[in-house]
Amino acid sequence: MEIDRCLSAIKAIPNLHALPLHASLLPADQKRVFNPATKGKRKVIAATNVAETSITIDDVVAVIDTGRVKETSFDPKDNVVKLQEVWASQAACKQRRGRAGRVKAGKCYKLFTRSVESNMAPRPDPEIRRVPLEQLCLSVVAMNNTQNAADFLAKTLTPPETIAVDGALTLLHSIGALDNHKLTALGRHMSMIPADLRCAKLMVYGSIFGCVDACVTIASILIARSPFVSPRDKREEATAARAAFSRGGGDLLTDLAAYQQWNERSKSSGYWQSNSWCSENFLSHQTLREISSNRAQLLTSLKDAGILPFEYKEGTNSS
Repeated sequence: MEIDRCLSAIKAIPNLHALPLHASLLPADQKRVFNPATKGKRKVIAATNVAETSITIDDVVAVIDTGRVKETSFDPKDNVVKLQEVWASQAACKQRRGRAGRVKAGKCYKLFTRSVESNMAPRPDPEIRRVPLEQLCLSVVAMNNTQNAADFLAKTLTPPETIAVDGALTLLHSIGALDNHKLTALGRHMSMIPADLRCAKLMVYGSIFGCVDACVTIASILIARSPFVSPRDKREEATAARAAFSRGGGDLLTDLAAYQQWNERSKSSGYWQSNSWCSENFLSHQTLREISSNRAQLLTSLKDAGILPFEYKEGTNSS
């Protein structure tokens, strides 16, 4: 990982207090960047683009910008989402520059030439051109069942590639959301659930087969991420902690078991004790809360769509 390599090099320099900052860190480790450095040392933070807009660290007086970013893009030919390192946009670099000097004078050092910067995109590529389009295509058809999704999207300001639209429509037919380019009953329900369509189908089927609670939790995990964390210097302990929750059947069921235990502990023991339990078991309390929030939103969507009755309570496994 680039940040680890950067930190290894920085730590070899005396009088520097080096810290990482990225989304996969435990919340307690992320908060360390706000603490002042020990006397006689200069604080250096190696960060991903999570630091561009979401946080302000008062004592940052200089930014060193590589001009690079790891960005999610969709390859319609291979039908895969890729995470690639590319040049950042001019707008993103402007945001990075603004991280210094928020409360005092600061400087920004750019590790690229003015010529490179002038050739950067003014702003990131529109999302419609770099994400899978099945959800958007389904929404277009759901708004008007006689509307041709491909024709509609071709009229947008930044039309997506034809191959991306065709691939999305093929997927919608294969999962049963469309039939001969018309919305099916399953597709109508899926269009009302703000989630990846595979997750939406999982939850609709879960309500039919009497396991909706587990299906909603699994969908919430997929929307967020696994609650387990694996610090670089404690990989073996983290692996053992994860194995303790496993009952066979795959990683998602292990994640499900961890969430269920955390949920029960939160109800019985309260916030702080469950937070301590998370640290002991290499679980991110923040991610678990995000999963819980996702669950609440998805359950509301299922009720609004008429898939679940409004009196449905958490933990009930029949629709």
